[in-house]
Amino acid sequence: MPTYHKAQINEISMPFVEVWDLLRKGLEPVARQILTMLQFYEERDIESAPAELPLSDEEEAELRPVVSALTVAAVLSEEMKLGLLVSTLARVRKRSDLFRHGALPAAVLWELAQDYQRDSEPPGTFSMDIWGSEQTAVPYIRVAPSDEAVAAAAARALERNQQTRSPGRPDHPAHQELAKRLAVVFGKSELGFARCLRIVDCKDGVRYAEGGAFFDFLELVLPPLRDFLRERGLRPVTTESIVRAAQAYVAKSLAAHPPSTPDYSHGSDTELSD
Repeated sequence: MPTYHKAQINEISMPFVEVWDLLRKGLEPVARQILTMLQFYEERDIESAPAELPLSDEEEAELRPVVSALTVAAVLSEEMKLGLLVSTLARVRKRSDLFRHGALPAAVLWELAQDYQRDSEPPGTFSMDIWGSEQTAVPYIRVAPSDEAVAAAAARALERNQQTRSPGRPDHPAHQELAKRLAVVFGKSELGFARCLRIVDCKDGVRYAEGGAFFDFLELVLPPLRDFLRERGLRPVTTESIVRAAQAYVAKSLAAHPPSTPDYSHGSDTELSD
């Protein structure tokens, strides 16, 4: 017999905007190091400002995809069970006014944001209408979603989850999401995704540890997320798993869309081998 789940209308984990703010604050000490690695200053032929000065609007815009990737990973790590998620989306489809109460779980808001449309633009284009706030910096004017738009987003999210989600999906969905999002961000650096082994000194002699430019980038950006997961007793993310998933994602993207002349792959075919 099918199992029926009661909808979860109230948030039991930290709201998305609070997670975003927390992770953005966690990146503060290394923000300009991240932007330097992404060649933000080199491309603009400017010097990095002193660390004690706040980021400019342009620097914030460049850092935003990194914060977004970490925030989505944090939300996915607290992911609701499929049955509970589907039941909640079904409830929101019928009672879209629940969105205006401002207490829906972050996982539900994440699903709604992916399928939200103001008009006929691609779903998710104005996702910050769903989970943003007056303090969220976005390159468009946020508008309050109509009940009809929320109901339509819930219907699309409900259908998508019922058709595509299955018990066979990856054990830690945050790895796949981080790999895809951060691979796109890191691609701007032109440093490539090659993995290498480094010799590390230790008390018992020397040992080998995995490294590489993308590995170093992840080690720079992941600490705030790791702190978030550890404080909540959630499973940690591993740099090695994200690197492997990113390599697979880049290889698949290159196979589907071979680079035309000039070649912007930066030797990715060679670098993707272990």
